Amino acid sequence: MQHSKSIGNKIATLRKQNNLSQAELGKKVSISPQAVGKWERGESLPDITTIQRLAEIFGVDLNHFSTSFGISEKTKNQPTYPVKSPELAWDMSSATWCDADFSGVSNPAEKINECNLKNCKFIGAELSKLKLKSNNIADCDFTHAIMKRCKVRTSTISKGVFMGCSLENAEFKKSSLENCDLTQSNLTGANFLDVAFQANLIKQAVWNKTSFKNTSVSNTAFDGILDGCFFENCSFKNVKFQNVTMRNTFFKHNRALNQVQFENCGVDKATYAFLKNDGANLEGVKLLD
Repeated sequence: MQHSKSIGNKIATLRKQNNLSQAELGKKVSISPQAVGKWERGESLPDITTIQRLAEIFGVDLNHFSTSFGISEKTKNQPTYPVKSPELAWDMSSATWCDADFSGVSNPAEKINECNLKNCKFIGAELSKLKLKSNNIADCDFTHAIMKRCKVRTSTISKGVFMGCSLENAEFKKSSLENCDLTQSNLTGANFLDVAFQANLIKQAVWNKTSFKNTSVSNTAFDGILDGCFFENCSFKNVKFQNVTMRNTFFKHNRALNQVQFENCGVDKATYAFLKNDGANLEGVKLLD
């Protein structure tokens, strides 16, 4: 909470210097006085747009908040307000972030390591190539975020919302993805290696050349089209493929594949051969023409 407390102290000081009450400041930025109080106590953080508006109100440069927000050298050389589209290089690592709204941000940091994120919003954020290592991420909303080529390592992600999220070529390694909503997310080229993939909602997700290796898949139902996907050395528990079309999908050395349910699934000859060789129960599976 060190970053949020530092920002909160600065907001409180500037507000008092400008003879504004919390209610008056809240009105200027279209939020409640209670929300201003939370900022000043370090319980939550304003988003980037609001930080820019606060700087305009108080007549300060973004550099005034640089201790906590890590303003880049490029931004430091920019003139004072009004400034359009500030370039921020946040260092969010080694901190706890609760109830923070980062919606719409663009690449807040190259890396976010050893961080606790709870109830945070990254809706529509541009997070491509972001590296997440040793993080605990819970109840966060990444709806429609762009997370192409992200690398997630030794992290736990639980109860996250990734609806409509772009996860093309993302890599999850030695991590846990549990009770997350991946509805309509694009997982083209995504790789899951040594991952606990448990109780995730993946309805209408895009599976194209998606890879699962040494991964535990449980309490999960696949639907839609799997094209060129890969399952190797995985374990399955309470897993179902329902109304699925599979083409060129590879199964090798998987455990408990015979316990996987296939209902109304159509597969090509290659996929059928891989399933049969790996011991799958082929009831509910039919060959495509």
